[in-house]
Amino acid sequence: MALLTCIARASDGLILAEAPGSVLRDADRIWLQAQQLLRNLYSMPPSHSVEASAKVVLHFRVVGCICYLAALDRGYEADAAFRFLDDVGALFQEELKRAFGTRSVDYGSHIDLLERPHAFAAVCPQIARAEAHLRDSPVRAFLGASQMDMSSEV
Repeated sequence: MALLTCIARASDGLILAEAPGSVLRDADRIWLQAQQLLRNLYSMPPSHSVEASAKVVLHFRVVGCICYLAALDRGYEADAAFRFLDDVGALFQEELKRAFGTRSVDYGSHIDLLERPHAFAAVCPQIARAEAHLRDSPVRAFLGASQMDMSSEV
């Protein structure tokens, strides 16, 4: 389950869009860890996973000047998490096309000039739908069913 998904400027961690997922008891601590991670992206590889707690892993991918970050349950495979981040990236690219037009393929100069956080709040409902799709995905259902099968065999 997605606990948090956000899109940030890679240079300084300015949040461009955010979709809080399910509520977790230590959500504030995980959000603080995510913010710290976003401020220190320059020292990290472009795609990476970091443990936030015993139950949560922060997955992030930096593409150009933008960082896509998701806090997911430990049960999600890293490959599935990065596919989810790619989907979020595609949604955000569509939003960038709507906001700045299609003349410029590199939106980095536009992103660098943004000063206010949550400048792309319009993409948040789309991210929330992607989170719901992630939660209800057939892969997740298959994993749950196979875990139930294995527990019944024991």
